[in-house]
Amino acid sequence: MPWELLIAISIVAFAINSLLSRSLMKQTVSDPFAQTVVLFGLGGIVATVIALSLGKLHLPTVAQAPYFLLGGAVATIGAVLINKAYKLIEASEVGILGSAQKMWSVVGAFIFLGEPFSTLKIIATVVIITGVIIASWKHHTLKWDKGALFVIGAGMLFSVADIAGYYLLQTMNTFSFTALGYLFPVILLLAIRPSTIKHLRFYTKRSNFIKISIQSVFDITGTFCFFYAYTLAHNASTITPLTASRVILTVILGAIFLRERDNLVKKIIGGLIIVFGSVMLFL
Repeated sequence: MPWELLIAISIVAFAINSLLSRSLMKQTVSDPFAQTVVLFGLGGIVATVIALSLGKLHLPTVAQAPYFLLGGAVATIGAVLINKAYKLIEASEVGILGSAQKMWSVVGAFIFLGEPFSTLKIIATVVIITGVIIASWKHHTLKWDKGALFVIGAGMLFSVADIAGYYLLQTMNTFSFTALGYLFPVILLLAIRPSTIKHLRFYTKRSNFIKISIQSVFDITGTFCFFYAYTLAHNASTITPLTASRVILTVILGAIFLRERDNLVKKIIGGLIIVFGSVMLFL
C-alpha cells in the first residue's frame, strides 16, 4: 500500500477522533486521565490481538527500551494534556493549535534522524505555522488561554514521542510498536494515579462507551497508518507536516457536527494555508 494512502487514512481517522474526543470531554463529569486510560486500553487490546494473530508481538530489546520508555512517558503526558484541552476549547482549535507540533518534529528529524536538510521543508513548515496563527487570531489578539497552552505543551511532548518512535521503527515492527505503545500509558497512569479508576464509571454509560469504542478504533487506525507510512517512506520531515492537513477536515466536521462555528472564516483560511504548506512538501 502506498505511504500516501496510509497518511490519507490517518488524516481522516484523526479528524474523526478529534470530534469524538471533544464530544466526550466537554461533559462536566468526564476526566482526562480516565479518558486516556480507556482510549489507550481499548486501542491497545485491539492492537495486541492483531499483533499476536500475526505473530508480530515482541517486547523491546535492551537497546530499544530507553527510547520506548521515553517516547511512551512523554506521549502519556501529552495525551492527558490534549484531553484537558478538549474540555476547555473546541475540537477545531485543538486541531489548529496542534499543527504547531509539526515544526518541532521536522527540526527533530533533521537533527536526530539525520534526514537531509531542506530549505523548502522549513519554509513549508513556517507556512503551516502561519496558518495556525491566522486561525487562532481573535479580536486583534492571539487566543492563548489555558486550553491553548495545554495543546502547545502536548504538541512539544508528542514531537519527542514521534522522534523516539521513528528511531524505534528502524529496528522494531509497527505492530509491536503500536500495541505496546498503547498499553504502556495505561499501566503508567494507573500506577502513578490509581484514583483514575473511580472515574472509569463514566464509560459504563452506553452512549459514552460506544463513543469511546469508536474513537479507539479510529485512533489506533490513525496511529498505525501514520507510523507504518514512515516505515515505507523513511521521511519524517515530509510525513509529519503533511498530517497537518487534517486540520481543515477537523474544522469542517466540527462546524457540521459540533456546531463549532465561532470565527469559522478565519479557521477555514488558516486551515487552507496549512494545507498549502503541506502540499509544498511535495514540491
